[in-house]
Amino acid sequence: MLFDNGSLTSIMNSINIEKNASAAAINVENNEAWTTRDEDLARVEVLVGGVTFAVALLGNSAVLMTLLLRKQKINRMYYFILHLSIADLLVAFLNILPQMIWDITWRFQGNDFLCKSVKFFQVFSMYLSAWILVMMAFDRHYAIVYPLNAYSWRARRCTIMICTAWILSALCSLPQIFVFSQREILPGIEDCWASFIEPWGSKLYVTWFAFSIYLIPLVILTITYSQVTRTVWKVIRLKENGTLKIKPDGRTKIVNRSCVQSVIHSGSQSIRRSRTTQSTYRRVYNRTKLLTE
Repeated sequence: MLFDNGSLTSIMNSINIEKNASAAAINVENNEAWTTRDEDLARVEVLVGGVTFAVALLGNSAVLMTLLLRKQKINRMYYFILHLSIADLLVAFLNILPQMIWDITWRFQGNDFLCKSVKFFQVFSMYLSAWILVMMAFDRHYAIVYPLNAYSWRARRCTIMICTAWILSALCSLPQIFVFSQREILPGIEDCWASFIEPWGSKLYVTWFAFSIYLIPLVILTITYSQVTRTVWKVIRLKENGTLKIKPDGRTKIVNRSCVQSVIHSGSQSIRRSRTTQSTYRRVYNRTKLLTE
């Protein structure tokens, strides 16, 4: 035999020692990653967050002041822009600002209730901005594709649409309350952290977030504004080779000018024919009446 029992045992022990050493090195590296951070990267994150917060605050505040100081009555479009500016300001104060403070302190400074509240309102403001954009798309779609029916819309319907956006945003943000909590991530170190059911919990959370805040609003915006663009393009074509026809359901349709002219021409001819026929019958009747008297 090339190796006896003693040599095999020593080889196995050396392998186990190497495995334990590598695992210990990995644990040390993980602990260092959890207990240290790149301060230069943290400064860049705080700087970018501060610039974004300042731009969002100044821009949306200017829009709000412009709309509120208008002497004329705010129409539907301005009403949606007003609420979109409010939603963007909420993103600045409830999402960007808490994240800046968190980057400065590194660890979350607060209890479990504050942790859940911050994570809830961080995504709530993002959902609100996205769903108000969706409601604006519905409003523009109805106003342009169904121009006659749009006149029946009142301010109450716009208010219902805005309230729907707020309710949808709150419902979509509810998982944050159950996922995040203030817990101990290392001995003596607590942070606002997410906990998932392994192995599918994190994948389900990421998929839900991607669909609810990005993909579903994107699909709705694409469909509605595609139809709006198609209708506007048809109206532009009206000046060149068509005329506009409004259907009974309020939708618009382009009819070729040549077809319209042929219809008008045939209609005028039929009217002339009917008039000629009536005058002929009248003359025959009068002559017959004279002969019989």
